[in-house]
Amino acid sequence: MHEPQLYQNISDNFHQLYKETLDNYGYTTYGMGWESDYAANVRHNRMLQVIDNLYDIPKPSILYVGCGCAYLLDYCRRKKIDISYTGMDILEQSIEKVREKYPEVAFIVGDVTKMECKAAYDYVICNGILTYKNTVGIREMDQYFKLVVKNLFNACKVGIAFNVTSTYSPYLDNRNFYKHPLELLSFCLENLGASFKLDHSFRGSDQLHDYVLYAYKSETEIVKNGIRYNANI
Repeated sequence: MHEPQLYQNISDNFHQLYKETLDNYGYTTYGMGWESDYAANVRHNRMLQVIDNLYDIPKPSILYVGCGCAYLLDYCRRKKIDISYTGMDILEQSIEKVREKYPEVAFIVGDVTKMECKAAYDYVICNGILTYKNTVGIREMDQYFKLVVKNLFNACKVGIAFNVTSTYSPYLDNRNFYKHPLELLSFCLENLGASFKLDHSFRGSDQLHDYVLYAYKSETEIVKNGIRYNANI
């Protein structure tokens, strides 16, 4: 199968999954595929740790890929975290809903495999898309994973954050997408560069069995993208 068709088939698979979940549970945490409000908030907190105060960005721009009902934006407003937010999701229903709630915010109906923007956002976050493969084969999901991460990285000026399910999770489910931490680090070194950090701590909830990879552009690229160092650090 040619790669474009493979990626389209996987996107269609996920679109159907997200639609069925939303239809069954509505615009709730469960409807977005999360175990609980608390577990979702722990993930929001971890994803936002991609923001690095080493750089002078008073209001960083963030693209959230797979934004669902914009719960990350809700979280930022509750916690008074000042960001310039853009949400993107493959499911039209979710985008229609959040546009009603936040008419002043940019939301995009889009497929991450077709995302071609270059250095358009300070940070790009992908929370949940790469933890679950549903009925997609392991090899096919691995190809999808590699394309998605590369697209996320191309779209950022500074860095990205994404999560995958750990092979060290005590709960095995053939619908999850598992990545060994060392395999992920090897992929990052070969494809994204040497500037990254990994949070494999599972802290905050016994429901969390995914871990987060934060990858950053080289200092040369970051400066080239117009980002200055924070003189007051």
